[in-house]
Amino acid sequence: MLSIKLFPAEYGDCILLSIGKENQYNILIDGGLSKTYQKHIKSEIHHIKKMKQKIGLVVCTHMDNDHICGLIQLLKETSSGFVENIWYNGFLQIVNKILNILSCEKLRDMTSNHFCQMRCYN
Repeated sequence: MLSIKLFPAEYGDCILLSIGKENQYNILIDGGLSKTYQKHIKSEIHHIKKMKQKIGLVVCTHMDNDHICGLIQLLKETSSGFVENIWYNGFLQIVNKILNILSCEKLRDMTSNHFCQMRCYN
């Protein structure tokens, strides 16, 4: 059985897929805005916990506020282990941010020959 719930997220996205009957595998795709979490996701999380289930996978398609803010709320308000896996389509955004913080001239030089070019903005 497949259940698909599309939550109102104004101009963003927030989709919960639940696969199976009794012991469902739950996938949350994007989280909408913070108020999407408060108005819709939070009650679903309560229900999932009540059923002694977890979120098997969270997918963050990109880092716009209307996709990620609800996910941030979810991660802040749930215990570790409740979300088992996170797929995030923003590797270079994270790496670039870390490299900026570390004043990355050395790291950039060391990694410049690898599969992806990492950029630093000073």
